[in-house]
Amino acid sequence: MDKGRALLLPARCQVATAGSQPSGQRHAGLGLAMQTLVEAVAYFSMLDCKGRLWDIHYLQARLHHTLGQTPQCNKCDKLFHLLELQAPGAAVAMRL
Repeated sequence: MDKGRALLLPARCQVATAGSQPSGQRHAGLGLAMQTLVEAVAYFSMLDCKGRLWDIHYLQARLHHTLGQTPQCNKCDKLFHLLELQAPGAAVAMRL
């Protein structure tokens, strides 16, 4: 859990610092953040931390959208929504 959280923090920092960079460097910074997030997903998947995975898939979808990578964006969006449907309150909301 600690390793996954330790990877998520620098990924968020990489995204934040990439925002103030010129276009070419911004894409490189966001790509580095994506690599860090992929590694964090591996750790949180082993522990079945759905809340953390939900956050990461949302962030990945946003990054892929920013980078213009539509198929990867759609894949992460689908994973995000699948985890959203598995949330404890989802069954109640689906019945209403």
